[in-house]
Amino acid sequence: MKKVLLASAVVLAGMLISGASVETVRADGAIHYVASGKNMNYKLASQATKLDKGNTSPENTAAVVFYYAGVQNNQKYVAKLKNNTQGLTVNLLDINQVKNAGIKGKTPKNAEVLYQLKVDGLGTAYYTIANNKFYVVNKHKQFSKKGVSFAKMVNLANKNNAGDVLTKLAGTANVQDQRGANGNSATNNSNNTTNNNSANQSANNQGAGANSSSEEPQQKALDAINADPNVDPELKRRMNLPPDDPDYIQATHDPESWR
Repeated sequence: MKKVLLASAVVLAGMLISGASVETVRADGAIHYVASGKNMNYKLASQATKLDKGNTSPENTAAVVFYYAGVQNNQKYVAKLKNNTQGLTVNLLDINQVKNAGIKGKTPKNAEVLYQLKVDGLGTAYYTIANNKFYVVNKHKQFSKKGVSFAKMVNLANKNNAGDVLTKLAGTANVQDQRGANGNSATNNSNNTTNNNSANQSANNQGAGANSSSEEPQQKALDAINADPNVDPELKRRMNLPPDDPDYIQATHDPESWR
């Protein structure tokens, strides 16, 4: 018996050191994690539709980042997402509001927008985009030192069969743009074009919603397109892609050609 206990202790210790997680199910059916690590395994289903790495719609990106942040920070809300009936709110804040949000430490260079993701009754997550990477705020209330690509976050979600749950969550996404010196906010539902300046905007074009006078003419054209509610969402998506993407379309300065 002592040998068995000793062997079990050694195995558990090894898991703790390696950062692995042990998932068990209690008598009441609730998921319980004995050990946790950076890549904690939060499976939401036995199987699920795979998320597309190329689907960088605002709604989809917000849902993926919310899930990824929860896993990285070992948040209980992740396991509860499959039973969630609440909507996902995406608040766009000026990057200089990080202290007001309780975030400490350095802000990633070139970051322009602070994103707050929130589901009432479950949890809240913060992140920003800089240099083609996503920087999630960790449990120490600081931005992660190393950014992560959207593809990596999708890989984690697919590994844990979160596709169906996150697709449903993405369908509830609602964006509230709270940027501006006067603190005025403009609220838009998940189908409105303000989302193109929200959580899922292509990292290569992050900050496109800013109105800086130093922007190049091409960027100004893209800003105007993203802000126009009459522009076809698919056209916007293609204009916000990296220039080397096969589907990329260069933003035009002629408003009549947007429609």
